[in-house]
Amino acid sequence: MRDAVNGHHEYDCPDPKPFTEERKKINGILQPVTMMLALAENDILNVALKSLSTILESIFKIIGALDDYKGSEFCSGLLFGIAGSNLILDMGKDIMAQMENFDSF
Repeated sequence: MRDAVNGHHEYDCPDPKPFTEERKKINGILQPVTMMLALAENDILNVALKSLSTILESIFKIIGALDDYKGSEFCSGLLFGIAGSNLILDMGKDIMAQMENFDSF
């Protein structure tokens, strides 16, 4: 389920709220910061920013599954579990990739 983009549709669960406006505001803040950090050429800062972006994206998905969700509690829990497990896996992948980069020094 975690790997399928719309795996929750198998259980007739509606999509969570997209929070489009809030995402645009955060992206408006993160884009200039990302450009500034690219100029600094600091790998640790770039990884931290990528992790922050991953966390924020997952938080929107989790809140969308909980806050005024139109589906059942089962669907809400399903979406919460998918978003939460994807957050943990993505963060783990980022950390492991960074550890491999540090090992090469």
